[in-house]
Amino acid sequence: MEFKIDLRKTPLMLFSKNLVRIKSIQIIQKDLEKMDINKKGYKIWFLNQTYHLHLVAYWQVYIQDQLEWIFGALTEEENSNKLVVTLLKSNLSESIRAFSTPNKDNIKQIFKKNIGIPNVTESWARCGRNEHEVNNMLKNILATRNDIAHAAHSSAELDFDINYNNMIFLYNLAYATSFSCEEYLADIRGVEFRKEFQLPHDAI
Repeated sequence: MEFKIDLRKTPLMLFSKNLVRIKSIQIIQKDLEKMDINKKGYKIWFLNQTYHLHLVAYWQVYIQDQLEWIFGALTEEENSNKLVVTLLKSNLSESIRAFSTPNKDNIKQIFKKNIGIPNVTESWARCGRNEHEVNNMLKNILATRNDIAHAAHSSAELDFDINYNNMIFLYNLAYATSFSCEEYLADIRGVEFRKEFQLPHDAI
């Protein structure tokens, strides 16, 4: 059997790279805090909201990338029917275009419909004290994003630490989602899945 090394970056790696990009916003914020400038509070407030918008946008991009990654992994076999693969890919593209709110129900549904994973969010409860808390935290993050996007303002408190904790939380969710996808892929291929679930960061 030919051994192949896959050098492509995983969706989780790409998500991590995007999170490093928006770290620049928080660096600017820290720089502003040291300066004597006009309307400092407003400028920092604006940066906090900007960071939040980008964070949720990259979370949604991660979900889309993860869908395409596992779809590719499932259909890369040489004996895959190309006509069927093309049709399924078209359906996936339509689902991604219609995917606008990356909450738990929508994520679970899009993976089940297009990939066949019955519950891709199964491990999410391990990213917090309990499943209810995890769901509420994601709902609040998305509600804040919606307020900023549609009203250019949110009453939710945002600061450096809150944004940082939200970033850690979403990265843990991404890890848990990737873990479920890898486990599903191993099961489909009839391969023993030996990877242990280890959150990259302590649960928030």
